[in-house]
Amino acid sequence: MLQGDGVAVVPAGEVADRGGEAEVAPAPAASEPASFGELLARTGPVEALGEIWVQVFEYLPTSDLRSLPLVCKRFAEMMRNYSNQLWRAVLQRQPWRETLPRKSSRNLREFYKFKTLETTRNWREGRCVFTCLWGHTDYVCCLNFDDKVLASGSMDTQIRIWDIHGDRSCVAVLEGHEGTVHQVRLQKDGTLASCSGDRTVRVWDLNTQQQVLSHTLMSSNSGTCPVYDLKSNGWGELVVACHDGSFRFLDTRVPGLEVSRVLEHTGSVLCLEWDRDRYVVTGGTDKICRTFDRRMNASLCTFAKHRRACTTIAWDGPGSNVISGSFDRTVRLWSWSTGKGIKKLTGHTESISCVQVHRKRMVTGSNDRTLRLWSLKSNRCIQTFGGFSGDVFSLQFSQSLMVNGSCRTINVWDFEALER
Repeated sequence: MLQGDGVAVVPAGEVADRGGEAEVAPAPAASEPASFGELLARTGPVEALGEIWVQVFEYLPTSDLRSLPLVCKRFAEMMRNYSNQLWRAVLQRQPWRETLPRKSSRNLREFYKFKTLETTRNWREGRCVFTCLWGHTDYVCCLNFDDKVLASGSMDTQIRIWDIHGDRSCVAVLEGHEGTVHQVRLQKDGTLASCSGDRTVRVWDLNTQQQVLSHTLMSSNSGTCPVYDLKSNGWGELVVACHDGSFRFLDTRVPGLEVSRVLEHTGSVLCLEWDRDRYVVTGGTDKICRTFDRRMNASLCTFAKHRRACTTIAWDGPGSNVISGSFDRTVRLWSWSTGKGIKKLTGHTESISCVQVHRKRMVTGSNDRTLRLWSLKSNRCIQTFGGFSGDVFSLQFSQSLMVNGSCRTINVWDFEALER
């Protein structure tokens, strides 16, 4: 199994002291405005709000921050005047913030570019710090992490919560499911949603570590229905993939939960993605993938190029291609709006179990016990991670971390730890 054995060269530095930043002197006022409206009329909204605008900009994603100068001339001027303050805020959110230079004269935008290039090189070369987490007693079928914790679900029916950004210890075990936990999703309100082969969708309060809701799904013939996948908008609305060929919209904030039910497949729905609003993309045992328009309550298109069941789907929403993996050992890219096939990727020697896209990277996991890193620009595999003791069942990655679930273990690949 690949492990980082090199040490990247990083600039010397210490934890940033925000109090030592260079301050921009305010422009002298000609006279005291009589009202806020007069101030706006005299100076314009950007100057009037000044520091407030900058503080808002500090919370923007990096891609949006780069685009600010294109919005208007005033934003471009603010980016020039407050560049280091804004990029320091971005850098403070990174795992390698300890290397942030103290001197405010350093061009922090260039420093950010240097650090991200180092991380990209580590991904490409497979250089990382590897950690193995133990606790589950069977295959780890699902994972989900945010900026606080990692949640994992297993065939052992347990859900475990891990301190993924700290000492990576298990901080909680949630018990209640009576079958394989197929999916877990962290919510913005501090809860966790899960689904299982025991035919239930459950919601857990992570603060109290208690179950707060359990809903059993019934099939069209009044029998109970196993649930294989679940996606959330983060605020209580869920869409779940069901054994009876349907996917269903649930709202955990209202009695009864089930808002609507859509029957689009002739076999079980194994995987789905949701843009959190209008469109749902699904894949099933009938070898078919579909895009569904919730607003129009109609199927938008069908993709039928897989030769066996579609097991996993990744999609970043309208405007991006859908990526689907199958028991046929292939990964396929296709248009979310027309269903037209774009590219077939091969390389795995067993069925594809999981796929995720983040920016221009794609990672696939397979029952051949490997993970593959692909460039979406060239559609080529640029790195293979192997040596697992069992099949790869689940994965998630960010700019700095990749986490995958296998036989009784969770593997954590940290591509920025070398830079700290």
